[in-house]
Amino acid sequence: MKQTLKKVMLSLAAMLVGVAALAQVTTSSLNGFVAEESGEPLPGAVVLAVHVPTGSQYHAIANNQGLYAIKGMRAGGPYEVTFTFFGLQTLVVKDVTLQLGESYKLDAKLKEATQTLHEVTVVAS
Repeated sequence: MKQTLKKVMLSLAAMLVGVAALAQVTTSSLNGFVAEESGEPLPGAVVLAVHVPTGSQYHAIANNQGLYAIKGMRAGGPYEVTFTFFGLQTLVVKDVTLQLGESYKLDAKLKEATQTLHEVTVVAS
C-alpha cells in the first residue's frame, strides 16, 4: 500500500511540474487611458502598436471610460504606438520597450485638430 501511495504522489507531483512549465508567461501587454486634452475620455479611440523590427501589429479600441488593453504582445521593442480619434491630432509614441510578462501603462492625451473645411457638399437621395 505504501508503494502505491508513493507512486501516486510522485505521479501527481510530476503532473503539477508539467502544468507549471506550460503556464510560464512568454508575452507582454500594453494598456492605458486615452483622453482629450481636457481629460475627458475618448471612447472609440484607436490604438495601434507596431513592433518596429518585425512589423507585427497589435491594436485596440478604447472603451466607454477611455481605457484600452492589448494582450499577448511580443516582448522587447522598440514599439511605435499610434493613438487616433476623428477630429483630433494623431499622437505617435516611439521607442516603447516591453519587458517579458510586464503590463506597460501608456496614457495619451490628444489635442484638437486645427483643420478647416473649405467646402461641404450635401447630397440628398
